[in-house]
Amino acid sequence: MSWLTENESAIKQRLAWVSEQSAGVIFQKITPAQTVIVDKVSNKIRLVLPCPVTDMIQSVLNLSEPLYLTAPYNQAFMLGLVWHPAPPRIYMGGVGGGCFQLVLHHHLPQTHLDCVEIDAVVLEVAQKFFGLALDSHLIATVQDARAYLHAADSPLPYQLIFMDAFMGYGESPYHLVTQEFYQLCRRRLTPDGVILINMPHDVPFYASKVRTLQTVFEHVYINRVEMGNSVVIGTNSAVVSYEELIERARILQNQHRFAFSLLKRAKMIKLPSQLDEVVPYLEQSPILTDAVPPTDYPRCRTNC
Repeated sequence: MSWLTENESAIKQRLAWVSEQSAGVIFQKITPAQTVIVDKVSNKIRLVLPCPVTDMIQSVLNLSEPLYLTAPYNQAFMLGLVWHPAPPRIYMGGVGGGCFQLVLHHHLPQTHLDCVEIDAVVLEVAQKFFGLALDSHLIATVQDARAYLHAADSPLPYQLIFMDAFMGYGESPYHLVTQEFYQLCRRRLTPDGVILINMPHDVPFYASKVRTLQTVFEHVYINRVEMGNSVVIGTNSAVVSYEELIERARILQNQHRFAFSLLKRAKMIKLPSQLDEVVPYLEQSPILTDAVPPTDYPRCRTNC
C-alpha cells in the first residue's frame, strides 16, 4: 500500500469519532492567554478563538474531504513549492488546527517539518480534533515563533518558512513583523530560500509589513486571496516570470493531484514589479523595527 493511500486512510480513521459528534460546541477551554473553542457545523470542524473585537475562525477542516484546504490562503501557501518542489526542511510559525501541516506532510512525507505553536492547548486540539499526527518528520514545539528561530542550533537551513501567527484585531504580534525578525528568517533560510506570510490586507499596517519585508528580501510577490488575506512571498532567488510560475504550478498539480487547484492560486499572483497595483502607498510606508514600534500598533493579551 502506498504512503498516500495508507496515510489518507489513517487520517480518516483519526477523524471518525469527530464525524460522529453532534453539531455545536464539542470542546471549550479557557487558558491564561485565550479561550479555545472547537465546534462542528454540518460536516466541518472549526477552531474558534474569541477575541475582543471578533470571534476569529482560525481553522476549518472538511471532515468529508480532510485533504482539501478550505482556507484560500492555505491553498496559496502551497505556492512555496513552485520555488522548492521537494524541500528537505520547512519551518512553520503557527499551527492552529494544523490543516496546512496535515496536507503538506501528506504530499511531502520525507520533508522535515518544524512547527511551532505558542499555545499548548491549540496544539492538543489540532491533534485530537483535526487529525494532525506528529512523527519523526512532523515535529511540533510549544514556543514563541521568533524565540524558536533565534535559539535554533541546527546547522541545516530551511528552504521554506511559513508564518501564520495572529493575535486579536487581525494583526500579527509586532515582534513577528519587524525588519529584525525578517532578517532572522533570512539567516535561517538557504540563499534561495522563500518566506511565505499570511497577512490580512485590510488592516492599517499591511503596507508597512510588505515594505519592511522588501528591505530584507530582494523580491516580493503577493497572492491576494478571498476573505481579506494576502500571502506575501519574499525571496532572494532570481525573479520567476508569470508564465514560469504558471507552468511550475501546473506540473505540481499534475504530480500531487491536490484536492484544490494550485493553478488557480498561481494565476492570482502579482510579481515584484506589480506590487503598486495591490499595495497603495507602498514606497511611502514606514519600515517596522524592534526599536521604534508604532504607538498605534494594536496590543492584545491574547494570541488569537
